[in-house]
Amino acid sequence: MPFTNPFLKAVSSLDPCNRKTSVALELMKELPLYASNVVQDSEKEAYDLEIHNFQNVHFSDIVEESVDLWWIDVENTSKYPLLSRMTFALLTCFHEPKVESSFSIMNNVITPGSNTLNVSTFNAMQCIKYELRSQKKKKKKKISAVCMFSKHDFLKEKVDPKLVRNVRNSRNVYFVKLKQNKSLREERIKELNASKEKALTKKDVC
Repeated sequence: MPFTNPFLKAVSSLDPCNRKTSVALELMKELPLYASNVVQDSEKEAYDLEIHNFQNVHFSDIVEESVDLWWIDVENTSKYPLLSRMTFALLTCFHEPKVESSFSIMNNVITPGSNTLNVSTFNAMQCIKYELRSQKKKKKKKISAVCMFSKHDFLKEKVDPKLVRNVRNSRNVYFVKLKQNKSLREERIKELNASKEKALTKKDVC
């Protein structure tokens, strides 16, 4: 288990056994970073207040069976709606046909030639594949990503700033990787040349 993973560390703060500790308090504050769609920016102050109140309250009437059942009892008190929402979002294990089909999609995306894809790149490709499949079912005809995201009038329609940022970031990441690969190749060549020189000097000495 990757116990050094910051996400797993933050989620471990939801364990009832870790309550009333300063570490659990700080880790609970980090949970919105990993589930940004659960608690809105306008709700973060209320979320922090719920955390402080939750750490200081003793639940004497709650039966501790399992984590999810324990949190159901906490939710029934109606005192911590944001914290309960965050907890169930992180503790819920999704299993449905769309999730299961993602494994077959991964086989089509992650191949021996593309096994070093970043998570964000794979996520973007996966979203496009899902969208393409849904469009095919609606229109009952083949449609490509170029046709789906093309503009009707590229001279008059507004440019999507998020798309521009993504393109620039991908370009920067690509060139950074090129430089890294180039420097690695140069270092390997230097090491090979150095080892050859050592071997030649040993032969001359002998």
